[in-house]
Amino acid sequence: MKRLLLIIGIVNLLLISVASYAEKGPALNVLKSAQQEAKIQRESSNSREQEFKQKLATQKQILKNIAEKLARTEKKSEELEAYFNKNESKLMEKQQLYDERLGSFNELLGVVRQVSTDTQVQFENSLISTHDSTRLDKLKLITEKQSLPTSEGLSSLWQLLLDEMQEQRKSQHYETQVIDSEGRPVTQNVTRIGPFVAFNRDGKFLNYNSATHSFNELIRQPRKDFQRAAKNYATSSAEGETLVPIDPSRGALLALLIQRPSVTERIQQGGVIGYIILVLAAFGLLLALSRLVSLARSEHVLRRQLKTIESPSPDNALGQILEIAQNNPSLDIESLELKFDDIILKTASRLRRGLGTLKVLAGMAPLLGLLGTVTGMIETFQVITLFGSGDARLMAGGISQALVTTALGLGAAIPILLLHSIANSRSRILVELMEEQTAGIVAEHAQTLAEKRVRGGVEK
Repeated sequence: MKRLLLIIGIVNLLLISVASYAEKGPALNVLKSAQQEAKIQRESSNSREQEFKQKLATQKQILKNIAEKLARTEKKSEELEAYFNKNESKLMEKQQLYDERLGSFNELLGVVRQVSTDTQVQFENSLISTHDSTRLDKLKLITEKQSLPTSEGLSSLWQLLLDEMQEQRKSQHYETQVIDSEGRPVTQNVTRIGPFVAFNRDGKFLNYNSATHSFNELIRQPRKDFQRAAKNYATSSAEGETLVPIDPSRGALLALLIQRPSVTERIQQGGVIGYIILVLAAFGLLLALSRLVSLARSEHVLRRQLKTIESPSPDNALGQILEIAQNNPSLDIESLELKFDDIILKTASRLRRGLGTLKVLAGMAPLLGLLGTVTGMIETFQVITLFGSGDARLMAGGISQALVTTALGLGAAIPILLLHSIANSRSRILVELMEEQTAGIVAEHAQTLAEKRVRGGVEK
């Protein structure tokens, strides 16, 4: 126990010495710094609080001013609304009185508005507006006028209608802006024939754009003879009658040319089957033409040999037959006929070469067209299944493929079949001609042998 008390006493002495050292050391400085910093923070907080209170008072004053201004504005709005309602009732009374006094003149105002509106639509879609756009502004003033038209306004409307009638019978040459085929605005010399058609000096037909009051060069032009006639009319300075094409629909037919597919686009609508039919048709036509040329050459040689029976040539079948008959005067009829038949069969086989292929191609073409028809209808039914039958444009692709392939198949089969018939007829004529000549040679040879036997019997 004594030892424990002694230890506690020693520890207390150590703690007291450490505390006295801390009061005299760096810890005292740290404590003073912290107290000073706290004092500075309290002063800053007090100043900020005072500043916030001042701003709060200012904002309250601003809010009070805005509330007073809002109250004055609402009061003024109520006064204006009451004044507006009062004026509106007066206006309705005045309008009613105006309508009563207007009487039959109101019908005149309606007629003028209707005529001017219809005329404005006509002017906006007329080719004449490309070189006289001011008339649209004049007509717009008459259309938008709410009061009765004056005599000057009626006269102006009548003059515009009269000018339109006169311009419809004229042919004008003037310069205006044209959007060419590449989309570039250029200035060109344009010839306009009434409200019907317009073209430039090169014979290129133009389409009128009512939105910009300018011309667009058609992407697809009419036939070459129409373009030549238009060019001749645009460049001709002589007086007299000149043929020139016009569009009685005032541009509708020319606008449809843009949507009309070309031959290449028609073929593309046929798809893969269409290209196969074209390849088949090209091969068939080349084969048919080559066979016709070969048959024509063979016929020429055969006809030439018929004119020179006495001098047979080995470059043709008839000459070979004549050589055999001349070189074997004592050969029996059976052997001679066998030799002749062998030459005729070889020649006939050579003349009919390729005709079977032509016949097969002529039969394949419409079958491929029918295949394209079936695939096109399948595609059409698939579109109907997915999107319904409300929009005909979605079904146009499959129907176009069906019809185009059918037309291509028939168009390929008809000439191939015709050429096959011609080639087959030519070959049959040549074979029959050789058989006829061979029969005559055999008969002549048989007669010669019979005469020899008779003379041999008489001598005996």
